[in-house]
Amino acid sequence: MSISLVDKCKPTKLSDLSISPTNKKIIKTWIQNFKKDPINCKKVLLITGPTGVGKSTMARLIFKHYKLRFIEYDSVDLKLKKSIKTQFTNLFEYD
Repeated sequence: MSISLVDKCKPTKLSDLSISPTNKKIIKTWIQNFKKDPINCKKVLLITGPTGVGKSTMARLIFKHYKLRFIEYDSVDLKLKKSIKTQFTNLFEYD
């Protein structure tokens, strides 16, 4: 079975990505704040951009690098408003 060029060249670690120094600092600061005080810090790291630029790949690699749980929602999930509200409510409750 042959592997497509896209899959062959897909980034596998955070250092494979081209991220601006400013954005690297924002991400690192957010991760540090979240690890230090998960209850009182901002709970969401929002990554935006046009379709196909690698937002999901970047998010997966950031969270993998910092050994954090990655949860992804797509537009279908967001259309299920009641379900998503329940999931977010449960997600941010701490024991």
